[in-house]
Amino acid sequence: MHSAAGLSVFCEEERRQLCALPGVGAGILRRLEALGLSSLQQLGTLDAHGLTHRLALANCSDCWTRSSVAQQRIAAIIALAQATQRRNAR
Repeated sequence: MHSAAGLSVFCEEERRQLCALPGVGAGILRRLEALGLSSLQQLGTLDAHGLTHRLALANCSDCWTRSSVAQQRIAAIIALAQATQRRNAR
C-alpha cells in the first residue's frame, strides 16, 4: 500500500493492530514508514534493539535508545509482528 507521497504504508488492518498497542500511534507508524517499514512481515524480521537504534539515527535523537518506554513500545511492535508471523505460518 502507498501513501499519496508514494511512501509504502501499513495496510489498514495492520495499522489498527499496531495502534491497539499501548503508546503506539500515528507518529510511531510514520517514523517506521519513513524507514521503509510498512508491514508486520518486515517488522517480524527485526530485533527491538536494532530498530530503536535505526529510529534514533533517523530522527537525530538518542531518546529512542535512552528511553525504556520507547524501547518497550518497539519491543511490543516486534512481538506483535512475530506473533502474527507464527499465526500465519500455521
